[in-house]
Amino acid sequence: MLYAAGELPAEQQAALEARLAAEPELAAELARLRAAEEHCFAALALADEHDRLPVSEGVAVRRVARAMRQWLLDRTVAYSAGAPVAARRKLPWWVYSSATAAALLVGFLVWSVRQPVGAVMPPDEKVSAIVQQQQMELADWMSESLRSRNDIMADNEFVMSFAAPPAAASNDDLDGVFLREEEQ
Repeated sequence: MLYAAGELPAEQQAALEARLAAEPELAAELARLRAAEEHCFAALALADEHDRLPVSEGVAVRRVARAMRQWLLDRTVAYSAGAPVAARRKLPWWVYSSATAAALLVGFLVWSVRQPVGAVMPPDEKVSAIVQQQQMELADWMSESLRSRNDIMADNEFVMSFAAPPAAASNDDLDGVFLREEEQ
């Protein structure tokens, strides 16, 4: 842009001209840039021809300069009078580190969502080995559970065999097991 506007220093301009001579793509890009700039200037000039400014250029410059001087004067008076000048609000130190951490977290989440995901299931032989292992563990757990219940039932039968027979003999052999002590 500086070269196209003629504002590039002489040593840099010479180096860029040598590069333009060596690279035709760069020279074509510069030509397109100049054409776009000429088109913009022509469009602005055409718009200026159709629409007149509300005031002359000198009046507009004076008004802007007056407004700038007034702003500077107001600021100087306010500062010298001790009135607080609107200072930039400083944020606590932890806000910056929190914002950085949040930006990193969001960046990581965006990155991880865009990563390809491969097959999650292991091969068939591994699946069957895992299922077989789980079935064996379940069978062992169930046999232990039933064995402990059988042991408790055997202990109850052993204790009941030494219990005193009921006072009134009945036809049912299970009365001694299910009747309460008060009823026996």
